[in-house]
Amino acid sequence: MRKTILFLCVVLTKSVAFSQDTATFKVGKTENKFVYSQNTIKIFKGQRISIKSSNSNGQLIELQLVDTTESKIASPSKLGLNVLQQNNERNITIDFNTIQLDDGKVATYLIVNNPYKGTLTYKAKFFSRRTNEYIETSIYPVSPGISGIETWPYSITDLILYDFTIKE
Repeated sequence: MRKTILFLCVVLTKSVAFSQDTATFKVGKTENKFVYSQNTIKIFKGQRISIKSSNSNGQLIELQLVDTTESKIASPSKLGLNVLQQNNERNITIDFNTIQLDDGKVATYLIVNNPYKGTLTYKAKFFSRRTNEYIETSIYPVSPGISGIETWPYSITDLILYDFTIKE
């Protein structure tokens, strides 16, 4: 009896977790609600969002969308100004966009500020049009009180950011 209950708990937990992840992956830009589960964000290029959260033993949970607007990332020459402005935000602000460079190539930028006293870490997956699936990418931790910038030398349509933590 115990084995049966344990088996059902494991199967149900995995199926619920999988269905939540699958739903997040399948959402398009128009129906995107930005925050999924307690610790997952989906953002599309051209969007800028502000998120507030609760800190539970270093794990950022109960993420809540505060504001959405168009991305302020318009050119590489103004990237420094974008970062300086974003450093003053009281909530986590995430700005994501793909822009055309002077040489005609494209680049994708992600700016995430850290309003906390500890180092902000998170994980990210981007949608690959080549493989038609989400692929995990490396992300640098963001020091307290500043913004982190991630760049990719190609166009990315959307990102899933998750597992936000603060390390004191």
